[in-house]
Amino acid sequence: MERLKLLTVTVGGLGLIKKAPGTWGSLPAAVVLFALLALHVDRMTYTIVAAAIAVIASILCLALTPWSERRFDHKDPRMMVLDEVAGQALAALAAPAIAFTDPAMAAVFIVLSFAFFRLFDILKPGLIGAAQNLPSGWGVLMDDILAGALALGFILIGWNLIA
Repeated sequence: MERLKLLTVTVGGLGLIKKAPGTWGSLPAAVVLFALLALHVDRMTYTIVAAAIAVIASILCLALTPWSERRFDHKDPRMMVLDEVAGQALAALAAPAIAFTDPAMAAVFIVLSFAFFRLFDILKPGLIGAAQNLPSGWGVLMDDILAGALALGFILIGWNLIA
């Protein structure tokens, strides 16, 4: 059971990579969602999968944060990257609105959602940084959820300005 928890919180071990574990931990959601766009799934399927990734990663993050903090002997340990999975899935949630309008934009959208999410997660402007002060798993999760929401907002505003 301990091994399964470790693999879950580190997203298959990606969180154990010494350099930029949050960036590595964000990749699986971006790759899965890009693959769905590349496979031309319908908008509903994409949206359901993206939302499911965000919700499941969030629930697991909240449930496993106490274990992770004990295991790594640190509050909000860098190795726990489930929160990055949830934030990245949220950041890419609106891809169908853009990619289905212009399929060539699918890769660009996913790359931008990844870049903006990582930028906001690293810089933690305003409420994103303040969210880390929430208790236990909520503090671990909410900064990434807010970073994902801000990334999503930036991309949607940018798309509406150029479209």
